[in-house]
Amino acid sequence: MVEVNWKGIARTAKALGGEGTNYLLLKTKQQIDEDTLDAALPIVEEGPDNGGWFLGPQGWMVLVEGLDEQVNPWIEQLAARLTAAGIEGTLTGASVAVPPMWTRGDWDSRGLYASIAYAAEARSSSVEAGDPGADRAAQRSVDLGLSWLTAHGGKVMVSTGMMVRTAFWVPAEAARGIMIQDVEQLGSALSMNFNKAGLEYSHLYVQPWGLELGRTTADYRWRDIVGDFRATLVSAASLGQVSYASVAHRDLGALWCTDTPGSEQYAGSAYRDHPELWSEFVLEPCGVQILTNRHLEAANDLSAWQTTRLDDTHVLVQARDLEPWYATRRWSYELLDPQLMAQARDDFGAMILTPERAREVGLTA
Repeated sequence: MVEVNWKGIARTAKALGGEGTNYLLLKTKQQIDEDTLDAALPIVEEGPDNGGWFLGPQGWMVLVEGLDEQVNPWIEQLAARLTAAGIEGTLTGASVAVPPMWTRGDWDSRGLYASIAYAAEARSSSVEAGDPGADRAAQRSVDLGLSWLTAHGGKVMVSTGMMVRTAFWVPAEAARGIMIQDVEQLGSALSMNFNKAGLEYSHLYVQPWGLELGRTTADYRWRDIVGDFRATLVSAASLGQVSYASVAHRDLGALWCTDTPGSEQYAGSAYRDHPELWSEFVLEPCGVQILTNRHLEAANDLSAWQTTRLDDTHVLVQARDLEPWYATRRWSYELLDPQLMAQARDDFGAMILTPERAREVGLTA
């Protein structure tokens, strides 16, 4: 017999905001195939919507949306139909994770980001052993990102991918499988980590082009964050597949938006649409970045910057004084000091993909 745990279902609905969305979890010790579960889903005229069964981090789950007067009778029918199919267990709410209380209220979410873009050949759809059909860049991004995200230990809050606001606490290895699947099927994946001891919030966002790391702390320990990001970028560059990487107060995706302040200085959308040129051009200088030999060939004068050769093709380029770049908390729409950026753009020279340069190389009309 399949029983219904109404308290568990109500608890999940409340965690999701109480707006008619819920995730049901079937707790059972039996091995059940998806076809059997799908056959048990009630077909009710004017009933609630459901997304079908899927295997989540806790077991078989189903998304259901509708008013209580629609959902509750449907759940009772579902339990009865599961029982009729010979299934024993409990139908309850999934244990949905929500950010801890200390990250709410007056928590200042302004932090720093590290973006790592992989070269075109690294984004091949070739299959690697252990993850049939998985994109190699997705695997590389998830592995590198989770290694960084879990450096302080603890579980990971991973998004299901179906709804950004819905997440579950899972071990890192379980998060890896979920994230790779989400990148393959949905185009992106998101995981978070909350370090209460250090009042530190971190996230990992993976897309087919690479990954974004984000971190903020209550007391904004920017030197620690930058140092941690720099070490991660260097480890990524050692893989030999990085076309560009940076540390900034906004991520690479924000630079692609045409309404981002300062976007008139560069061709963001053209850059986004031509990742094969990321190893040759950048959109704007940052305090810390990893560039390729092709970038350096187009530079005007980097003598004022600290440069460190990482391998035959990659160089770590960073400002000698990082304070003007990172010491002040900023939102992604806030600009750095105009004189600082003007000098940096002059130093970087032709590697910056300005609107004029984008037209010259035939990327825009």
